[in-house]
Amino acid sequence: MMTRPRILPPGRCLVVLCAAMIPVGCLRGGVAAPSGGSDLPPSKTKLSRQVLTAQAAQRDLTYTVDTVGSLEPERQTSIAPGVSGVVDEVLFHEGDLVDADTVLVRINQERYESAEKLARANVGQAEAKVALAQDQADRARQLGERQAVSQEEARRRMLELQVVRAEFAAAQASLAMAEHDLANSRVRPPYAGQINARRVASGDYVKEETVVATIADLSKLRLTTWVPEMAAARVKLGDTLEFELPAVPGRKFPARIFFLSTVADPQSHMFECKAEIPEPDPDMKPGLFARVQIATEQHTGAVVVPEESVRAGEQGFVVYVAESSDARDGKASGVARARPVQLGFRRPGFVEVLAGITAEDRVVTRGSESLEDGTPIEYPVETKASATADADADAAADGKT
Repeated sequence: MMTRPRILPPGRCLVVLCAAMIPVGCLRGGVAAPSGGSDLPPSKTKLSRQVLTAQAAQRDLTYTVDTVGSLEPERQTSIAPGVSGVVDEVLFHEGDLVDADTVLVRINQERYESAEKLARANVGQAEAKVALAQDQADRARQLGERQAVSQEEARRRMLELQVVRAEFAAAQASLAMAEHDLANSRVRPPYAGQINARRVASGDYVKEETVVATIADLSKLRLTTWVPEMAAARVKLGDTLEFELPAVPGRKFPARIFFLSTVADPQSHMFECKAEIPEPDPDMKPGLFARVQIATEQHTGAVVVPEESVRAGEQGFVVYVAESSDARDGKASGVARARPVQLGFRRPGFVEVLAGITAEDRVVTRGSESLEDGTPIEYPVETKASATADADADAAADGKT
């Protein structure tokens, strides 16, 4: 059985239809709700951004490896006597300047002098025996030629001569050892230098390996430093470096690299480097801490910009260049252009640009975080006085590169 459709009265149809056709914006007394801010990028709006700029510049840059090190003497030795015994005398003090003939310590002089005299006497005795045996051997040989003695007797005399000759050689060796011990009992430094430490006193018993003093040769000093693995390939033997000593402020000293390790330290991954100081200053002392700069590469006429003008992005580094179209009342206006750049050396306050801009460009230093390519900008126009000040600052910075 089919159901007949329900027919609404004409008045009710009109009410439903009108309600469906009322727009949303007509609600709340006929006032439309706000739709939010503009989605336009800064480059599409006419609102200028206030920024600060600086002129790119050209400088001669020297790439340096900055590291630390310390001074050490060319030679530093722990002095041991080489003999054992009781110390008779100590004839030096810390800080003394000595040479190779200076006697520092005397050890058991009576003992070693007596041993040397005994060895010398044994040599004399052995020498006399050799002379006697030589005469007997010569006589036996002559008698044997006349058949006055047997050949066996002549041969026995020759063997006796060989025995006493061997005894004489042994006595000579004993004398040499006694003389050597006597010389070692009078302890001397191996070279001229300054005594750094005294390790013995009169009456002490010392062994052959006991250290009685340490000495350093201060006529030649060298600098020991460490080169990072990233810069090791640029450091060469014969290069000149400069170093500063906090203990001697306000001065720089040169040194020449004579050694660069071919094996990095497994802990620090740095390479040991040693440099010879040609003319050590009297104020230089072994062990002093040093700040080291090794010049490895130089760029002439490099383009540099303030480091705050460089921004890092997904595609690399970007610098915004100010393209001016109008200048009046101490201000210039124009647009900012994004320039991808390739960076080189970095120094405190500025960075080298290898590609992307020229020294004629003016770059945005402050306010670039709200910019994109083509954004309108306004910035103060540099006066002559400020330009001169900037130039003086650049010149001063060049001197410190």
